[in-house]
Amino acid sequence: MQTSCLDQIANPEYKSAIENGMINATQLTHNAVNIVAEVSQVLKFFDNDVQINAKATAPQRRRLMSTNDGYPLWFKGADRKLLSNEIKPNVVVTKDGSGQFKTINAAIAAYPANYDGRFIIHVKEGVYNEQVIIDKNKPNIFIYGDGIGKTIITERRNDGIMKVGTMHTATFANEAAGFIARGITFRNEAGPEGHQAVAFRSMGDKAALFDCSFEGYQDTLFYQVSRQFYKNCRIYGTIDFIFGKGDAVIQDSEIIVRKPLPNQWNTVTADGREIPNGSNGLVLQNCRIVPDKELYPVRFEVQTYLGRPWTREALTVVMQSELGDFIRPEGWKLWDKKENHKTCEMLEFANRGPGARTDGRSKEFARFRVLKPMEAAKYTPGRFLAGYQWLPQTGLPHRLGL
Repeated sequence: MQTSCLDQIANPEYKSAIENGMINATQLTHNAVNIVAEVSQVLKFFDNDVQINAKATAPQRRRLMSTNDGYPLWFKGADRKLLSNEIKPNVVVTKDGSGQFKTINAAIAAYPANYDGRFIIHVKEGVYNEQVIIDKNKPNIFIYGDGIGKTIITERRNDGIMKVGTMHTATFANEAAGFIARGITFRNEAGPEGHQAVAFRSMGDKAALFDCSFEGYQDTLFYQVSRQFYKNCRIYGTIDFIFGKGDAVIQDSEIIVRKPLPNQWNTVTADGREIPNGSNGLVLQNCRIVPDKELYPVRFEVQTYLGRPWTREALTVVMQSELGDFIRPEGWKLWDKKENHKTCEMLEFANRGPGARTDGRSKEFARFRVLKPMEAAKYTPGRFLAGYQWLPQTGLPHRLGL
């Protein structure tokens, strides 16, 4: 989160002063993480696997462990029931005024002070033109719509034309823990000319989104920080359209690559992990990466890559996924004027389709490799997101392992 905010500072003198002040704290954090990781490995060698008390740290930084049905452990049984068809919302939002509120922001503002429990918002079919921000003091909101293409939340804020800063362009931003969404389209209508234009941004821990659509061009889905799980979703975009510095697993989803502006290329992902061997990163599991109808006729003329490394320590895993024929043989793109490719990790496992061949992958990525099954298991929701502890509680179908 510190560096995500730092990225928004335009004045180089201010930015340098703040960055220098962060160095010691960041290095101490890195050292602590590495010490814990090494101790954990030693204990595992002696069959003594340590689990950290969930109340010992805030926020929790454990990986997403999962159950046999694919949910992280932190997803409670009560939350699973919320995702059934029989839900009683606290408030209803409608365009015609038949509910308690006409806007989503008004419904969120009705969140009671010191509320204990799951606050449920039903947003009925309609197009809602508003920027929505759930602040960190409103945890455990469950917002659901009437389905993709029916309940649509849209805006057009962008950095290319409006110059508002990437993180402030998000149509919908969640900053609270325990957020769940289902059956909603999150859209940014800025188009490719808007450049950075986020449809959905999340930084609250243990966020889970099911049956949702994220529609934009550049920087569509921003997994800013903390643990996030996406299932049965659709994600549209062009450049770096799945990006962030959190811990995110996207499972059983369709990733739809759009036609960019002339002389542009497509990169599906741009991870920004900053701690060497840290616990965060991005995983795409059992997804389909396909061109949209406008890109399809020219898909071999536009260069499309699985991703590029936003930072030196970036971690991106693409596994058990179907890769279309338009994916470049080298697979991964260098970040211009940076040497991130020398230290980042770009990993693949058991992919399928014409774009899945790895013999032509770029040799410039020093740490690129094809995983073995035991290695790949480390990046499943159950282990990577500590999903065993929270995903089962959503009540939604998920898979925690391979």
